Amino acid sequence: TNLFRARWGLATKEELPGDVWAKVAGGVL
Repeated sequence: TNLFRARWGLATKEELPGDVWAKVAGGVL
């Protein structure tokens, strides 16, 4: 899923809803 791809930096911000990206980025950083 895009969520898991984003967790590993494989999805770009444009692929995700803003709130999801913020949560993922917060979890990574």
